[in-house]
Amino acid sequence: MQGLIAKSELSVEVLPVGPESAQRTLHRLQVTAGSALGAIALHTGGLIIDNWVRLLGGGGALPALGEYEEVGKMTVGYDLLGGRFALNGTALDGPPGGLWYWAPDTLEWESIDSTYSGMLEWFLGGALTKFYADCYWPDWRSEAVRAAPWEGITLFPPPFTKEGTKADQVRRKIVDMSLLLDLYVDTARQLAGKGPDDLVAVQAPAARA
Repeated sequence: MQGLIAKSELSVEVLPVGPESAQRTLHRLQVTAGSALGAIALHTGGLIIDNWVRLLGGGGALPALGEYEEVGKMTVGYDLLGGRFALNGTALDGPPGGLWYWAPDTLEWESIDSTYSGMLEWFLGGALTKFYADCYWPDWRSEAVRAAPWEGITLFPPPFTKEGTKADQVRRKIVDMSLLLDLYVDTARQLAGKGPDDLVAVQAPAARA
């Protein structure tokens, strides 16, 4: 993991983690410290990649991996616009351990056809910018850097509307990620009767204490 981070051309912020929280998270996950998931849990409080993606780790500024009970899947990260990454258990189609993404523009789960370790290599290797190419606006970096780990950026009109498909033509505001997620989940349930159930509460550390 350290090698991937060191070689990445993208900015990577390694969030700190306390040893007790890290060990507790590793035990809860029932994976080895040698695995990609275990290494992130044991040695970091999460990663912020290119000020856009927040990957969960052993706890701290972000919730710990597996900290909140979820049915049939486990959240492993979020992006700045409220997209969510999760590892499948039994809740989604496909084999256990497969990586899925809940997209704010479709309000649906989409298979990424990768594993957790594959996602790390892919994103840190630079593919993150290709994955989000249609989501950026000209000065997005100056806004993204101001968002705390537990915050995201809301778009209005939202990205799931015809008027909100171009991020450079909408109004943007930094908000708590929990508020952003609630908006998308409520909308998904109203429009299609479904949403990414059991969303992990992404709040400031003081609010989770």
